[in-house]
Amino acid sequence: MPSLLEHPAHTNARAHRATWLALALALALIPRPTHAQTILQDFPVTDGVVYASAIDGNTLYLGGAFTYVGPRTGSGVPVDTGTGLAIPGFPHVVGRIRAVVSDGAGGWYIGGDVTSVGGLPRQGAAHILADNSVDGWNPSPDAAVLALAFDGTNIYAGGLFLSIGGQSRNRIAALDPVTGLATAWNPNATSGSVQALVASGGVVYAAGSFVNIGGQPRNRIAAIDVTTGNATTWNPNSSGTVSDLALSGSRLFASGNFGMIGGAPRSRVAGLDLITGNATGFDPGFVDNMIQALAVAGNVVYIGGNFTGIGMPTTFARNCIAALDATTGLLLGWNPNSDSNVLALVVDGGTVYAGGYFTSIGGQPRFGVAALSAASGLATAWDPETQNLFNALGATTAGVQALALAGGSLYVGGGFMSLGGKRRTGLAAVDIPSGQVTAWDPGVNDTIKVLVAGGGRLYAGGRFTSIAGQPRNRIAAFDLPAGTVATWDPNADQDVRAIAVDASTVYAGGDFTSIGGQSRNHVAALDAGTGAAAPAWDPNADGPVYALAAGGSTVYAGGSFANIGGGTRANLAALGASDGLATAWSPDPTAMVRALLTGPGIVYVGGDFGSIAATVAPLLAGVDATTGSLIWKPLMTGNSVRALCRSRGAICAGGVFYTLAGVPHTYVAAIHPTTAVAESWDPVADNPVNTLASDGTSL
Repeated sequence: MPSLLEHPAHTNARAHRATWLALALALALIPRPTHAQTILQDFPVTDGVVYASAIDGNTLYLGGAFTYVGPRTGSGVPVDTGTGLAIPGFPHVVGRIRAVVSDGAGGWYIGGDVTSVGGLPRQGAAHILADNSVDGWNPSPDAAVLALAFDGTNIYAGGLFLSIGGQSRNRIAALDPVTGLATAWNPNATSGSVQALVASGGVVYAAGSFVNIGGQPRNRIAAIDVTTGNATTWNPNSSGTVSDLALSGSRLFASGNFGMIGGAPRSRVAGLDLITGNATGFDPGFVDNMIQALAVAGNVVYIGGNFTGIGMPTTFARNCIAALDATTGLLLGWNPNSDSNVLALVVDGGTVYAGGYFTSIGGQPRFGVAALSAASGLATAWDPETQNLFNALGATTAGVQALALAGGSLYVGGGFMSLGGKRRTGLAAVDIPSGQVTAWDPGVNDTIKVLVAGGGRLYAGGRFTSIAGQPRNRIAAFDLPAGTVATWDPNADQDVRAIAVDASTVYAGGDFTSIGGQSRNHVAALDAGTGAAAPAWDPNADGPVYALAAGGSTVYAGGSFANIGGGTRANLAALGASDGLATAWSPDPTAMVRALLTGPGIVYVGGDFGSIAATVAPLLAGVDATTGSLIWKPLMTGNSVRALCRSRGAICAGGVFYTLAGVPHTYVAAIHPTTAVAESWDPVADNPVNTLASDGTSL
């Protein structure tokens, strides 16, 4: 039968730089000489490295070191408030969204650190219409937009910018909602950002870290006349940054990091009289850290931030979210108890929507966004969960930072790349036709490094010691199509990095010295029924085996060894399927072999080597299956080839390489199987490719 091959999936620093990885490249290949490279935009992404993949029927199985799999929605998308499902067809937003406001006609204005929307360049701000098309509105601020407000006439923007809408505007501006051009209105905020805006009654209330705005000294909060752009006499004079505002009747609630505002001591949240600017009687007492989000409904003020305690003289525990009486400021019993920062709040009837960095809130696991009962504080069943971006050190760079309601949809914006996915630890399955993550959720306690489908099973190898809740040391099998873990248990003592299946035998390679109940150094033949090591098959490699290909009378093994099958064989060998002895075949690549793929009369070899069969042929070569002589040489530059597969007649390679036959190809390429000429197809990956799989139509 054809070889079933997986790469060794070594980790390196470059692989860990990639914070979001497509599960598969999902690039359509059409017959040579022309190849399409259209990425299936909604195909899933993960929050960690994918090392292994295998296809069985219409199902793509994935393994690696991830915890989430979901559609590539981009960093902002409207979500149905009933179903929790993302609105389909919404344009993909690249960059962090920090502010959003409804356009009143089914569309949305967004602002933040945005760089493109729907594939169109949009710097800092954009307008998405009700039909999901991207409007020509393009004010192009020169720095981030942090706040937006719309009064039906103008879009008011605040942030860090010094230029927007084609004019010099310091941190605050009014934009034409059709053209995106700045109006003559120019309050000119100095010495700090504008972080919050509310437009009402001919006034724009602005808050942030500025100390002068509208032509007057105003410390961090001000009211600006919508006609003149001048500051009114209203002057609460905050002692610290004001991060959010919420209007309710004759009161404006403000939150932030202040200790004095409106002429009175107020710890991080206050109610302000709209006439005098004085603090109202609303006073919750001491709040132990910054309040970053506000929402008001009736006589309740909801607050979010990174605080843990509220009240004086007695301080009550409240983790990052709380409710206060809007008249007195007294703490209410409502307590969703978030495990991390709450950055945005919106109230809709009996539901409080929260966004932030959290992974648990309202007594349930909720990732980044949640709907909470306004009565009980418990999370409802609504759960579109997001996955945040992570930087190279693993720290979260942006959660859900913007929420807005309109027409039965909640716009969710922030720094995530996916919304509406599934938690999947190290193993997942994707339905190829729909691109949806399936219900299969076995879970694994450590990294998956190889997956192979064959003989009605999915075989997994790696570093794990538990899979699907069952003890399995580094190698396991699932019965397909049900996906239930099989009783098969060879019990390897170290990592399994390669698997190949041929009839009733499963070949395993890796770092182990014991597997299938026998001492076996780095490579073994296992009974597909019992998991026992074949007693007569013991090649006894003196170094790790990273790649295997099996079929007929020969098993090809690649890795980092010098001796195997009773002979001296450098990094690559052909072993007898019956006795495990090395044949005379000996191409001797000069360094590690990571990937193997067999064809009629040829063995394609990928790895770290510079020469093979005594000929310079870096990283990838084809050697005669009988003589071991070099017969195919693409000539690559780079570090390694990690994965090989066929798609539409081409040999596809993935790894860490930069040119192929003198032509730039980064990390993934398609090569003619006989001429070794690179196809023009070049998806231009920006980080190493660890695994490849093809269903015959897409890669």
